[in-house]
Amino acid sequence: MAEATVNSVMTDEVVTVGIDTPVEDIVRTLSEHRFGAVPVIDDLGLVAGVVSEADLVARIEFGGRSAVPPTSRAAKSRLRKAGGLVAWQVMTRPVVTVDRKDPVGLAARRLAESGVRRLFVLGDDELVGVVTRGDLLRLLARNEEPG
Repeated sequence: MAEATVNSVMTDEVVTVGIDTPVEDIVRTLSEHRFGAVPVIDDLGLVAGVVSEADLVARIEFGGRSAVPPTSRAAKSRLRKAGGLVAWQVMTRPVVTVDRKDPVGLAARRLAESGVRRLFVLGDDELVGVVTRGDLLRLLARNEEPG
């Protein structure tokens, strides 16, 4: 039997935000939908970045503007994001993606190698879905069932 494709396990209803969406609206979207991240779509309809919980937690980390200036590159990036007001100022890029026709094994490899929790799925260069670690685990559970 042929390996399953990303299309067979992905969620095809994706909530997005625009590049100028205020951070407060992004926080509300993540909270209401219980998402860990949301893709950012540019004016051409392309995936420009992703805003994750990690990007937004920097607002808490640096909320009091620590007296000790950050020295690492990662900490400086978090400090920059902490002051962002709209999506393009806090988003992470590049976005880790996979094509809807790719085998699920490739999606699993990209998840493992990148350390992200979700991949945004493209079809003809436009966003068509999202595939998470949980989606791949559900596939594994179905394949492990007796019968």
